[in-house]
Amino acid sequence: MKAPIFFCVILCLITSSCVSLNQYNKVITANVNQRKSIEKLNKKLTDLQRRYDALRDSISPETSTTTPTIQHQATNNNVATKTEAGIELSNDSFHTNKEKRILYYMNYARVRPHDFLKNCVLPNLSDTSGYYERTLIYTLRTMAPVPSLKSSQTMYQLALCHAQESGKTGYVGHVRQKGCNAKGRYNAECCAYGKANYNSDPALNYVLQLLVDEGVPSLGHREIILMGWLKSAGISIEPHISYGENVVIDFSAN
Repeated sequence: MKAPIFFCVILCLITSSCVSLNQYNKVITANVNQRKSIEKLNKKLTDLQRRYDALRDSISPETSTTTPTIQHQATNNNVATKTEAGIELSNDSFHTNKEKRILYYMNYARVRPHDFLKNCVLPNLSDTSGYYERTLIYTLRTMAPVPSLKSSQTMYQLALCHAQESGKTGYVGHVRQKGCNAKGRYNAECCAYGKANYNSDPALNYVLQLLVDEGVPSLGHREIILMGWLKSAGISIEPHISYGENVVIDFSAN
């Protein structure tokens, strides 16, 4: 009787060893697969960073410190400067000229909505029969002027952080990374991606894109830009790996 018991014990030990060896092999295989996944992810992140850097380098820096001429109509030679529009172009040191022109056009729409409609909107809309175009025309014709927005470095830093993070990852939307959330709070935000074709001035293109707000039933971007209780704004334009470029505008009630 002792021999069968001995063989049973030996069989159990062999079986237990095989199970342990099988589990060990599974752990090794899982670690190898995990390492391969990490390597693939790192390769993808490196590729995204390379594409982002290429886009950033392709956007020529705006180093001119002179006041740009503001052209409202691409179809003729009608050119309005800041004095003709009666609105000052920001002279801050942190916005680029294109970002300053976005603030300029937003203020033009706020302070002189009827003139903005006449000089900037109607000449650049190929079709005014659509819902979004018709409602914008009605809004600018009937609204009372509201105060211009001041340039805010705090809002600019918030916009810059979100524009850079969105551009690097190809993100579209308003949800922020933790690093951006920690930098402060804003009261309203507009984001735009790619380049619209309303006008030859890219700054006016962005403002018209947000004011027309096509595809946004709430017309939230339009309402934000024209809200009188918002007092200041910061604008950042950064490369975007999916759309080439993205602009973030953060607004404050202060």
